[in-house]
Amino acid sequence: MVAVDLRIRPLLREDGSVAWAVFQDAADDHKASGMGTAVLEALFRQAPVALYVLDPTLRIAACNAAAQVMCQAVPEQIVGRRLSDVYDFPDPDDGQNILRGVLESGASSFEHVVCFHARNASEVGCTARVSAFRLEDRQGTVQGVAVLAVDVTQREQARARSRIVHAVRERVGRSLDLVTTCQDLAEALVPGFADVAVVEVVDALMRGQDRPPGPVGRDVPLRRAACRTRPPTHGR
Repeated sequence: MVAVDLRIRPLLREDGSVAWAVFQDAADDHKASGMGTAVLEALFRQAPVALYVLDPTLRIAACNAAAQVMCQAVPEQIVGRRLSDVYDFPDPDDGQNILRGVLESGASSFEHVVCFHARNASEVGCTARVSAFRLEDRQGTVQGVAVLAVDVTQREQARARSRIVHAVRERVGRSLDLVTTCQDLAEALVPGFADVAVVEVVDALMRGQDRPPGPVGRDVPLRRAACRTRPPTHGR
């Protein structure tokens, strides 16, 4: 058995994203070895970043506590399986090709935004920034791939809302025509915010009359002024 001391250090970029520096120290340095062990212990038990260690066949060999929370499964349920067996990805082949490229070339992959759904979970999906880098021993023998995933679901949702608000401000209100305004609103919402958008207005307004005063009751007729749906995706 070869004792190896790994150090993993987060590096904060100017845009707020996180890069990870991974390096190896000499095993005969007792102090450094102890520090490395403490870092690994914290990474596997306390770090909020999900970590998956994949073997040379790209199957899960180990995972930390945050990864177990993300996939809502214990190690016994996922060790020996591929990530695409644990998560439902929009394009699992693309992710597998990226990991295979990291394994074969040694070139790390950083900060890919990936949307997925844990197969064991009933909740809505998750969005994460995923990085992967190759693992090698001191002799340069490839040991596998480490995958780090940072949950950025709330951040991406906030950015999506900001983009939608900006799009609505840019597109809606350029015309005084009621129908055109409704159509602009529907187009601003699809497909960036929703798959389907329907805009209905009080029938009296469509006929050039004033809107009835007060809250609109259930018996007030409405007329559909605009409707837009996401175009079908080929192959799905």
